Amino acid sequence: MSVRTRLLNGSGFRHGPLNRRIDRIEAWSRLLLVLVFVVVTVPSTWSVGDLVARTGLQQEAAQQSARHEVVARLLAFVPDPDAGSLTIRTFAAAEWSEPDGSTHRAVVRVAPDHKIGSTQRIWTDGAGRPMPPPQDRSDTVTAVVGAVFLVFLLLSGLAAGIGGLLHTRFDARRGREWDAEWERVGPDWSHRQ
Repeated sequence: MSVRTRLLNGSGFRHGPLNRRIDRIEAWSRLLLVLVFVVVTVPSTWSVGDLVARTGLQQEAAQQSARHEVVARLLAFVPDPDAGSLTIRTFAAAEWSEPDGSTHRAVVRVAPDHKIGSTQRIWTDGAGRPMPPPQDRSDTVTAVVGAVFLVFLLLSGLAAGIGGLLHTRFDARRGREWDAEWERVGPDWSHRQ
């Protein structure tokens, strides 16, 4: 039996003595659900992806214009009270000069291999406060992919739930129809009264 024949037999679209009206209704319902899923999912994921991309690009531009990189000299290590024995980053008191000539001091994150007196590049805002690096394009792309995947996953789950609910309802109806049919033909077939 070919794959096409198997798909047609399993789909409910084939007419035959074992395929009843309820099977064809269920097949059309499944097809309609798939079409609605595609029609709703494509524009929904596109819209969410576009919105997250535009927001991300605006954040990139705003953060890149409001933050700048400076060179900070490390003065002394500061213990991290939240860190356990395995730390990837350490904190240190640091001093740096802003482009306007003002000098600032604050506690910044440093890589563990840095030594006191060495320098490290950090990002600061207009007031000279240490900031994380500005959002870059890879952060925006990651946010877009995550949002699109989440919307697709939610819509897929909704479609699967509706499909499962419809299948359960059609199965119950099919069982009732088979029971009614058996009540009608069972006594003649089994020679019981």
